[in-house]
Amino acid sequence: MRRVTATATRSGGWWAVEVPDVPGAFTQARRLEQIPAMAADAVEMLTGERVDEVEVVPILPDAERERVEEWRTISTQAAELAERAARESRALVAQLRAEGLSVRDVGELLGVSSQRVSQLAPAASKPAAVPTRAPRATASAAPKVTAARSTAAPKVTTATTRSWAAKSATTAAKSTTQAAKSVAPRVRADR
Repeated sequence: MRRVTATATRSGGWWAVEVPDVPGAFTQARRLEQIPAMAADAVEMLTGERVDEVEVVPILPDAERERVEEWRTISTQAAELAERAARESRALVAQLRAEGLSVRDVGELLGVSSQRVSQLAPAASKPAAVPTRAPRATASAAPKVTAARSTAAPKVTTATTRSWAAKSATTAAKSTTQAAKSVAPRVRADR
């Protein structure tokens, strides 16, 4: 078991790889992700020792190396800022909702959709759900469907809908596949 460091220098379309700790350990690879396996194989062939870990050190021209380092720094800063923005937005949504502002008003203030405000709001700051009457059990296998609004999708209110929904999804998938197949020959004929 051994840990080695491999340096990789770009040479045309290849990475020229050297393991400085092992004299004569040279190899090449097309992509950086291939270098650990190639370097481990070269070291094992020369020394007979099994290599468990290979650290790859790409050697780039100074200008490229500096740009890569700059990008990594900026990327790290962006991730930290995104995490901070997420924490702050959740806290602000909770505060504004606790003060009685509606989801839509909070969305307008923050410049996000009301749906996003609902996602950001912690469960404690959301208003309590209005209790509804439990649906009556029916003898038929068809689910009871009630429309919330004329523009909204129907709302299913019984427990028997799981198998019905699965059958509907399967039927929809089949009809979509059939529609795609019927269009495909016409597309090929147009070429």
